[in-house]
Amino acid sequence: MKLFSEMIGRGISPDVHTFSILIDAICKEGMVKKAQKLFDLIIERGVEPDTITYNALMEGYCLHRKLDEAENVLHSMVVRGCEPNVISYSILINGYCKAKKLDEAMQIFEDMRSNGLPGDVITYTSIIDGLCKVGRVAAAQELFMEMQARGPSPNVYTYSAIIDGLCVCSLGMWEDVESYVNKMVNSGVSPDVVTFGIMIDAFCKDGNTEKAQTLLKLMSTRSVSPDVVTYNSLIDGLCKSGQWKEAMKLFSEMIGRGISPDVHTFSILINGYCKAKKLDEAMQIFEDMRSNGLPGDVITYTSIIDGLCKVGKVAAAQELFMEMQARGPSPNVYTYSAIIDGLCKDKQIPKAQNLFEEMICKGVARDVFTYSSIIQGVCNLGMWEDVESYVNKMVNSGVSPDVVTFSIMIDALCKDGKTEKAQTLLKLMSTRSV
Repeated sequence: MKLFSEMIGRGISPDVHTFSILIDAICKEGMVKKAQKLFDLIIERGVEPDTITYNALMEGYCLHRKLDEAENVLHSMVVRGCEPNVISYSILINGYCKAKKLDEAMQIFEDMRSNGLPGDVITYTSIIDGLCKVGRVAAAQELFMEMQARGPSPNVYTYSAIIDGLCVCSLGMWEDVESYVNKMVNSGVSPDVVTFGIMIDAFCKDGNTEKAQTLLKLMSTRSVSPDVVTYNSLIDGLCKSGQWKEAMKLFSEMIGRGISPDVHTFSILINGYCKAKKLDEAMQIFEDMRSNGLPGDVITYTSIIDGLCKVGKVAAAQELFMEMQARGPSPNVYTYSAIIDGLCKDKQIPKAQNLFEEMICKGVARDVFTYSSIIQGVCNLGMWEDVESYVNKMVNSGVSPDVVTFSIMIDALCKDGKTEKAQTLLKLMSTRSV
């Protein structure tokens, strides 16, 4: 902008190309309102915007999910006699797809075709990916077949999008996935790190870590280098299936290949060890993580706090919770719920209640697990007035008691000899469809 002002100051009139570059740069900096003002100035100065100018402004609006404004730019473009091109329509289609507004995207796609523009590989890929993201895989497959029949030819991004859709929405439907991979290879399109990553992650989620590991080896034979996302998916799969040695072996392999683990990598391992109640191993990885300059995020801390509470190390969990509050990251509902549950099971009810009140003061939403934990704590000590108070707070905050909440109260009432009240609660469960 400084250079632009200097240009004006020297009496040099900027042309439409200069304005287009500037509008594009301003939009990418997130200042779309400023870009609109500059766009209006262009017209005031008698410079007619071209397709590139309109496209830059439209993309700026789409990046900020201001899709009505983006569509207005397209209409303005047509009114002023500037013909939209494939890129113009594709920008708007992609914007709607990213916002999961597929009906609107499909309408723009039809308008585009009715104006004699068939759409390119980017247009088709945006819609196919968008349809898959909202679970409309069958519609995505139809569009994919249309591409193959009429053109343009699908590229690696198109294939990756449809494979991802099948993997996410049709987990276990490996014949369909294999069919698309074969089509991909037979048409001369090589799977990239993203394609492999999608399939590795899907195999892991399906519990088939052996096939996921085979794919990782296949990547090397096809000269495709795995990235941190690829390793994270496989390490997560191995941890969830209890294959700790394999997970750590893969972690070492990752480092050996010069791929730096990120916070997510460490959190996966920490969470896995915590779930298996291997807290010593989890704490060692946590220390390794910090020594590598990674401070840990809310997921990391919550995993360890929950793990420590589960093995009765509530004091250690409290220390870590206080460290979080002092240094960050800020505890979320899951962190608070884990420590409250731990304190209640350790019969430290006043501390648990203080943390519950702290959640309210800090505006942290309570979920059914938070309420169930605190209710169990006060139930176990026969604090029935407090139980009633927490149940009222729970209902008033829009959280419905589930089967666990009811079971906690019914069990405690029976143990306290209050069987009549327990039976009343049992009947209430039926009326609430629990």
